[in-house]
Amino acid sequence: MKNIEILNKYIEGFSDTLPTWLKHLIEAEEIHQNYENVQVLETLKTDAVLYYVHRTLQVLDGLPLDEEAYRIIEKVLTYSELAKVGSLKQREQWKKNGINLFVHNEGSADIFSDIQFIGRVETNLNSTEYLFIRDLIRTHGLIGQYIRGEARLDSHVDLINTYKEEYRDVRLKEILYYLNQCIIEGVSKALWSEVKNDVKITIDGLFDGYMEPFTSRIHRLTPKHKGQYLKKI
Repeated sequence: MKNIEILNKYIEGFSDTLPTWLKHLIEAEEIHQNYENVQVLETLKTDAVLYYVHRTLQVLDGLPLDEEAYRIIEKVLTYSELAKVGSLKQREQWKKNGINLFVHNEGSADIFSDIQFIGRVETNLNSTEYLFIRDLIRTHGLIGQYIRGEARLDSHVDLINTYKEEYRDVRLKEILYYLNQCIIEGVSKALWSEVKNDVKITIDGLFDGYMEPFTSRIHRLTPKHKGQYLKKI
């Protein structure tokens, strides 16, 4: 069963045996998310992350992807926000285990690793898939931050160099592009329409070996030059 179907069943009031990722999403007792565009996400509630994940999976379900690409992106979207949720007791345990809950992509990648090693039946991944998905979780959202002049993309260069032999350039570009579409369109369809060309140019630049120097990008995105680029993703 697809994760979107599991989530739909839960939202509709059918709660059979819940996978670990969904338990964490629904056990949020406090607001931990640090969304950068609160207006788009309406009033923050303890279930805001769950419904954001639901929207990203809805976007994914409408994309023209084969089974492998769908499965990889689905896993990334499902686990990428877990450092923002969980019960207070669970969050304390994560902290004791050394998981960084303040940098949510890092923390979520580590939580995913814990779930992978404790419950392999749930994740059902081979070692290469596990490492690739973990690293996609760890780097998710950085392309949007780069477009806004807030982050470098060294980690994406490392990711591409690590997995290009296994997945090849065309597949990696496809996964990165559609993953970012789900992340951004899950916030706002209008926002995705505004930045999708920048996302494509950025991903192509990662593979072509040309990235705009970080200092010049910062200069171009200063208040005098930035235009719409500082709209938050």
